Amino acid sequence: MIWILLRKDIVQHARALVALAASALALPLVFALLAGPEKDSAGYVGFVFGYLGISAPMMFAQWFIGQEKIKGTFRVLRLLPVSGTRIIVTKCMGAMLLCLLLINITLILEPAVCRASGIGIAQPMAALVLWTNAVAVLSLSISMALFAALDTRIAIQAVIWTLCGFMILGYGAQRYLGKQGFDALTEHAGTLAGDIGLLCIAILPLALVALLLIGLSAWLFERKEWTDLEEN
Repeated sequence: MIWILLRKDIVQHARALVALAASALALPLVFALLAGPEKDSAGYVGFVFGYLGISAPMMFAQWFIGQEKIKGTFRVLRLLPVSGTRIIVTKCMGAMLLCLLLINITLILEPAVCRASGIGIAQPMAALVLWTNAVAVLSLSISMALFAALDTRIAIQAVIWTLCGFMILGYGAQRYLGKQGFDALTEHAGTLAGDIGLLCIAILPLALVALLLIGLSAWLFERKEWTDLEEN
């Protein structure tokens, strides 16, 4: 039943998923080629980070949960012999799997294939790839929780403002530390961010937060009234 639910979501949003995959594979490649051969991969990864690590999770949440509310099909899903928790967890894990698969194909497989074909694209550092995956998981879990809790139109705005708030907070913290003379601290943080071992340890709390948010999404869905399973 779980695989049937996942297949239903993929088939239902097949066109949108194909369009996302095509743009995710084509646009970063164009961006890298315009930068010239053997250039630093920071810009290439930055583009993928923003597009697939932040924007794509919001789209997945809107497709997998928001569209169900708009069409009122959550009522049908609640009639199935499957708990609401399994329904939401399946949607979250399915969206996460697709998002991470696309990110790693774009950042790992695509540059390798391009280099084997004679197109000089720098291979992104492992730490940057790992951070992109971690941010995507956290962004997706936040988006899923908000779409499960709120009206779809409100959830879209809430997700955008929440993610923008995190980016502004991070940028502001960096600027503040620099003005307060903590340049060495920021450089040390950058060094730690490039250490794979320490990075894996640092990502563990992010993974825990993501799991808690997915659990929150399922808990909210379980307690929805029939009238709350579709948009007014």
